[in-house]
Amino acid sequence: MTRFPTLAATGTLSLVLAASLALTAGCGSMSRFDGPGGAQLLYEARCGGSCHVTYAPGDVHPDDWPAIVDEMGPRAGLNQKYRSRVTDYVVSASTRAWQER
Repeated sequence: MTRFPTLAATGTLSLVLAASLALTAGCGSMSRFDGPGGAQLLYEARCGGSCHVTYAPGDVHPDDWPAIVDEMGPRAGLNQKYRSRVTDYVVSASTRAWQER
């Protein structure tokens, strides 16, 4: 008998465990995000997928991104260095998208 019958019955427990393992697997290898294009990869890997979809940077006004990243960064396991990289990436990409409108 399982201690979490509702979760096991719906398969949610498996999804939660898989998401946890996927996030944990990337924790020790953050250096893969240090190269060219790393900020975008970091944003896509850490800021979407397990809790919500990754938003297109242009979906949010560039002025709003810093507060969003400051709030959500710790939840995504981003230290200040990586929060800064993500912020720079989404603000830059959002600025380009808003200029093209």
